[in-house]
Amino acid sequence: METYGRLVPRKRTARDEFRAVLDGLPDYAIFTLDRAGRIASWNSGAERLCGMRESEILGRGLAALFYPAEAAVERSERLLARARETGRGEDEGQHQTKAGQAIWVVTTVTTSLTPESQTRGYSVVMRNVTDRLRSEQREDTLAREVDHRVMNILAIVQAIVRLTRARDIESYASTIEGRVSALARAHNSIAKHRWGAVPIAEIVEGEIYSTMSTLRDSFAVSADNRWVTPAAAQALALALHELAANAVEQSASTPHWSGSLSTSGLAEYGIELIWSETAGEDPMANSFLSDFAMAIIRAMIENQLDGRVETRRGAGRLECRMTVPSRHTIEAHAAP
Repeated sequence: METYGRLVPRKRTARDEFRAVLDGLPDYAIFTLDRAGRIASWNSGAERLCGMRESEILGRGLAALFYPAEAAVERSERLLARARETGRGEDEGQHQTKAGQAIWVVTTVTTSLTPESQTRGYSVVMRNVTDRLRSEQREDTLAREVDHRVMNILAIVQAIVRLTRARDIESYASTIEGRVSALARAHNSIAKHRWGAVPIAEIVEGEIYSTMSTLRDSFAVSADNRWVTPAAAQALALALHELAANAVEQSASTPHWSGSLSTSGLAEYGIELIWSETAGEDPMANSFLSDFAMAIIRAMIENQLDGRVETRRGAGRLECRMTVPSRHTIEAHAAP
């Protein structure tokens, strides 16, 4: 008797432990259907996943678990037919919990046979793959975004090559290198901010002080705390590079050269950047900004951003106003 008494708890414990393992599987519902396809058993994992108690679901068809309702019967019948024909059927689609939450599940139905190879019923495993689907969607979105950014960068590089002119191959290579370096600096800033908006001050100061390192004492920068989109960051970096490179060239022959750059918001449009430079007491006969440099600036601001560019030139003076539309700018309090 004592031996029998010890064996009975051991068998029940093994069965209970196995059931506890099944019940404790996260994101899994495991239950059975009778021969007619009605739900015959229901475990606690199914209750957690679907939000329905055993008393609410026993005796109902598998279609009660599929969503939307108008397609549920067809889905369940197709799944059971596949299980009867091949021994196993699988469906992936939407399910709505009792609370109304939409989740994405993979449902696997396996046929259970009698010794005479007749259908006895079905075992069903439903797995919640919502997190996996969301992860795949994020990866797909990221891949499309990377593709878009790469194509945009290639288009900008193509424009740089097409618009660049120089006296000789060495000058051509140097000019290309400077413009591509400006694009690379903007790209680094965008990457640092996780491919989102970038402080305009970072683009301004990074470009001005990289290209105009010898003119820092003669050039004043006043940038506000707005942020700009990645597209605007790239376009502004190249436009500012053209102005900065031109300033370096002009200042080499003008001892009293000085300049400034300021940014300010325009309530009705976006943000305006005002670049100005002067020769001071020794005005230049004609403040020069090449047509090629101007073409780059207009291509970036007007073509890339749908903005505006206005220039004013006079004896010893140059002013360039660049306006960026509001859809490319973000207020500081709204920035990430």
